[in-house]
Amino acid sequence: MTKRLMALLIALVYIVFTGIFASKGRCAGTAGTPAGTEFHFDGRVHIECSTLDRLGITDAFTLEAWLKPLGEHDYNVIVSALGKEDGFALFLYRSTRVKFGINNCDNKNAIWSSAGIVEKQYNHIVAVYDKGAATIYINGVSRGRKTFTDTAIIKNKNRLVIGKGPGSSLLKGDMAALRIYDRAIDSNEVAWNFDNRRNGKRAINNRDGLVLDLDFGGMTKEGLYKDTSGKGNDGRVMHSSAKVPAAPTISPQRAEDSNSTKMSLPVVPLKAQVKSSHGVPMLFLNDKPTSIRIYREHNYKGKEEYIKNLAASGVNVFFWGVSSGAFHPAQKNYGSLPEFFEKEYWGGKFNAPVLREIIKTFPDAKFIIQLDTTARVQKTKDWFAQHPDHIAVWPPNMAKGNRGSIASEIWREETIKCLKAQVGYLRESPFADRIIGYIICGGGGEWGDYWDYSPVAQKAFARYITNKYNNDIGLLRDAWNDNTLDFKNISMPGFEELFTADDGIFYNPVKSRKVADFFEQYYELAAEVISDFAKAMKEASNNESLVGTWVGANYYPGWHDQPYAGLVASRRRGAFERLIYDKNIDFFFTPFNYRERHAGGVFQPQYLLPSAILHGKMAIVEDDSRTCASTLGHPSYVIAESIGDNFGWAKTPEETISVLKRNFAGIHTRVGSSICWFSMGSPGGKSFDHPEIFKAIKNFSAIADRLLENDRNNAQIAVIYNNKSFNYQKFSFACEDFIFRQSVEGISRLGAPFDDYLDTDLTSPDFPFDRYKLYIFANTFYLSDKVREIIDQRIKRNGNVLLWIYAPGYITDNGLSVKAMSDTIGMEMKHLDLPGGATDYTSSKQNNILDAKAVELQKGLDVYLIDYAHRMTKGLATDLRYGLRQSLSPVFSCIDKQAIVLGEGASTSSTVWTFRQAGLCVKEFKDWTSVWSAVPNIPSSLLRNIAGYAGVHIYDKGDDQVFASERLLAIHTRYAGERIIKLPKKCDIYDPFKKDYIAKKVQEFKVDLPAASTGLWMLE
Repeated sequence: MTKRLMALLIALVYIVFTGIFASKGRCAGTAGTPAGTEFHFDGRVHIECSTLDRLGITDAFTLEAWLKPLGEHDYNVIVSALGKEDGFALFLYRSTRVKFGINNCDNKNAIWSSAGIVEKQYNHIVAVYDKGAATIYINGVSRGRKTFTDTAIIKNKNRLVIGKGPGSSLLKGDMAALRIYDRAIDSNEVAWNFDNRRNGKRAINNRDGLVLDLDFGGMTKEGLYKDTSGKGNDGRVMHSSAKVPAAPTISPQRAEDSNSTKMSLPVVPLKAQVKSSHGVPMLFLNDKPTSIRIYREHNYKGKEEYIKNLAASGVNVFFWGVSSGAFHPAQKNYGSLPEFFEKEYWGGKFNAPVLREIIKTFPDAKFIIQLDTTARVQKTKDWFAQHPDHIAVWPPNMAKGNRGSIASEIWREETIKCLKAQVGYLRESPFADRIIGYIICGGGGEWGDYWDYSPVAQKAFARYITNKYNNDIGLLRDAWNDNTLDFKNISMPGFEELFTADDGIFYNPVKSRKVADFFEQYYELAAEVISDFAKAMKEASNNESLVGTWVGANYYPGWHDQPYAGLVASRRRGAFERLIYDKNIDFFFTPFNYRERHAGGVFQPQYLLPSAILHGKMAIVEDDSRTCASTLGHPSYVIAESIGDNFGWAKTPEETISVLKRNFAGIHTRVGSSICWFSMGSPGGKSFDHPEIFKAIKNFSAIADRLLENDRNNAQIAVIYNNKSFNYQKFSFACEDFIFRQSVEGISRLGAPFDDYLDTDLTSPDFPFDRYKLYIFANTFYLSDKVREIIDQRIKRNGNVLLWIYAPGYITDNGLSVKAMSDTIGMEMKHLDLPGGATDYTSSKQNNILDAKAVELQKGLDVYLIDYAHRMTKGLATDLRYGLRQSLSPVFSCIDKQAIVLGEGASTSSTVWTFRQAGLCVKEFKDWTSVWSAVPNIPSSLLRNIAGYAGVHIYDKGDDQVFASERLLAIHTRYAGERIIKLPKKCDIYDPFKKDYIAKKVQEFKVDLPAASTGLWMLE
C-alpha cells in the first residue's frame, strides 16, 4: 500500500468517525455532550443567575452556548438581561436563525445570523460584541457581522435569565453549556472551543475573562447549578407560570373533550395583547410576538380538506360568527347561557360544530369571535312588542325599519349583560386557550344604519344636547339662534333641512349650529355604544382578550343613488376618530375598496391604517377578492354578474395571484397591519380553494414571519382628512370626489407610498413630522385652532410642500371665513359672488360687488394647465385637465399677486357662460411651499411632479400603484412593459416567490412586467 493511499484511508476514517461522532449526542448521542451534563428546557422552566450589573460587561463581551433546538419555534430567548431600553439578548428564531441585540434591540442595534442552525442536533452558538461591532458564529463559522449604533450596553439591575425573555416563548431544547466572557474572543478561540468540545473535551483554550460558566454537570438539592468561572454567578432553576402551555398541540384526550363544554383537563385562557414594539403595534400571545393570517368563512361545515390546506399554507386564525345572545331568536328556548352555546354552537344547528371541525383538522387553530349585537325585529318580535319605540325609523318615508335603534339604552344595557356573560363563559369553555379576542358588530353589522328618527333616537339627541350645553338654556339659545327653545322641546332638524345649506355645500356654524350638532351626535353615537361594549368585554376577559370593531370606512365607494346613503359611512368615520383613543379597543377591521379592485386596478383599505397604527391599534384588512375559485351566482350579485364584472372578479389563476399579491403588499407595507382572507359572495364559500392560491398564501405567511419586528414604514407623503367637516356639509355626492376618487384615481398611482391620517392625529406627540416632505390636505374644510397652530409650527417648515384642495380652513367655530382660508393656505383667496342678493358669509365690500350671491357651477369645474415651464408641470401632457362633475358652490379663486398661476378653471352654468379664474396656484416661502387646487381629482402625473418637487422619493413613474416599506416593495401594473425601479438606498432585491435574488447591492433595477400584474420583492 503506497503512502499516498494510506494517507487517504486515514483521512477517510477520520472524516467518517468525526461525522458520526458529530451527529450523535453523549446523552442523546450528540458530540461534545457527556452523559448527564445537559439541561432540558421543556417550555415550563428557565434558569436565573445574578444581575447584569454584577457581570461587569460593558463595551466588549462574548456569549457562548451549546444548544440543541427541539421543534419549530418563533422567538425563544437563549439568554437575556433585557430591560426596556437596556441590556442584551440572544434569541433563537424558528430553530433556523439567531438574533443578537443590545439595549432596545432595534434594527440599528441587532444582528440576524444567516442560516446554519441544525435542528435536533447540538449547535455551537457564539455572539461576540466589541465596541459596536457584532459577530455571530454558528458551529465555528461566521454567520453575520454588523456595526451597531450603540457602542456599549446600558446596564440594568435585571437578572440574567436563561431560556426566557420579555416578549418571547420559553425555550424548548437541550443546553449543554453556557459561557459569558467580559471580553471579545477572536475567531481562533471560537474555532478552538467548537472543535475541542465537539471532540469530547470539556476544557476550553482560554478561561481569561470568564464571568459565567455553566456546564450543567449536576444540580444541587437547592436547584442550583454552580458557576465554575469562580465569579459566583450560580444559576437557579425556576418553574414558570402555568399559563404557558407545556405542549403546542392538542392531546387526544383534549380533542375528545372538545366535543363538550365539560373538560377533565384545565384550560388556561389565552392571553392576547397588542403592545407597541419600536412604535409599531404588534400582537402578543402569551407574551410572545406573533404574526397572524386570518381566514373568514360564512360556514366551515364539511370543509375539512379546505381548512387543512389553508392551515398548511400558514393561516393560523379563523373568524367565527356568534350572536350576542341577548337578541338571538333561540335564546328564549334555553334556560342558561351554557345550554344555549351547547345546543346552538358547540353541537347545534348553525355554524356548529365549527370549532371542533377546525380543531380536528388544525390542532393549533386560534379564533377571533365575531359578535353581532344587532337587534333584529323579525327575530325578536316579543321584545319589540314590549318596546315599540325602540325600532329604528328611517327617512325619507319615516317608516319603521327591521332593526332596533342603537339609541336604545335598554338594548344597550341588555346587550352589555349578555356580552359579559358570553365572554366569561367562553373563558371557561374547552376553547378558552384558543380565543384571541372579539370583534363587535352592530347596526346591521358594520355600524352603518341610516338616519334614525325613532322616539328613542329623538330622546338620545335631546339628552346629548342637554349635556353638551351643560343644561344651560341660554347657551343653547345663543348657539341655535332661537329664543323660544326649552330643553323639553328639543327636536332633531327635519330630514329636508339636511339637503339645503347656507353657502353652497356648507352650513355656517353661526347660523346652522343645530344641524351641525345633529350630525355630531349621529356620528358619535355608534362610538359611544361600541366603547361601552368594549369596556364590558375587556373587564369580563380580565384584560386578556383583544376587542376590536368594524368601523372607520373613510373611502366609501359611493354606489348608492341617494346622496345621504353614502354619508352613512360618516357614522363609521366619526366612530373611528373617537375609538382610536379608546384603551379598550385593540384593533379595527374593514375590507378594501370595492371599485377598481380588479387586476390592474387599485388597492385602498377603507379606513386609515396609519392613523390606527399611530395610536397603537392593530389594523386588520379584509381581502374578500373574487378569485378564480369563487363560485358565481350569489343572489346579491347576480345582476352584476349578468352585465359585467363582479367586484373585480379575477377569472384566471394568474389574475388571482396578481390581485392577492397586490393586496398583501398594500396591507403589509403599512407595518402594524394584518390580513384576513374572506370568502364572500361565493355560494358554498371556498373562494381560495386552488393549488396556486394555497402556494401564494404559503409565501405570504413566510414573508409576514420574516418581517415580524424587522420592518418600518417609510412613506414621505402624508394625506390629511378631516371628519368634522362632515358636520358642516349638506347631503351631496361631492364627498366622493374629495376623498374616494382623489385617493383611488390620483394619489394611489403617483409612484410612491403614502400614509393617510386624520387632522386630529397631528396633535399626537408621536406623529412623525420629520418623515414627510409632502402633505396633501384633502377635505380639511374645518380646522380647529389647535390643528391650525400645529400646521403653522410643525409642517410649514423644513422645505415641505403643502398641497391644499378646494377650501381648507374655510369653516371656523366662529363662522365661514375667507380670511381664515387665506391664512391657512398662505395665499390671498376670493369667494366668487354674483349680483342678486346680499350674503353674510363674506362681505360684498371685499369682493367689490354689491348685493352679491355665491356663484354655483351646476356642471362642476375643470382645471386645465396654462404653465408648462414650472418644475411642477414641466413634461406633463399638454391636454391635461381635471376636476369634478358635481354641482360646485361656493367657488374660490386665488388673487394673490405673489402666487404663480399654473392652471385656470373652466365651466358653464345657467349664470356663468364662460369662466376663467386661477384654479391651480403655487407660492414659495422661505421654509415651505404652498400649492392650492380649486378642485379635487388631481391626476397622478401632476401629483408625481409635485411630490418630486418636494423631494419625495419616486420609485416608479409608470402610473402604477407602488407599495413600499423599508423591507417590502411591490409594483402593481396597469399596462405591460419595462419598468425602471429606483430605490432610496442600495440593497439586495429578493423575489420570495421565485426564491431567488434578482439583483444585489443596487439602487436601481429594471424589470419587465405584464399588464395587470404584481412584482413583489423583499429588500435586504
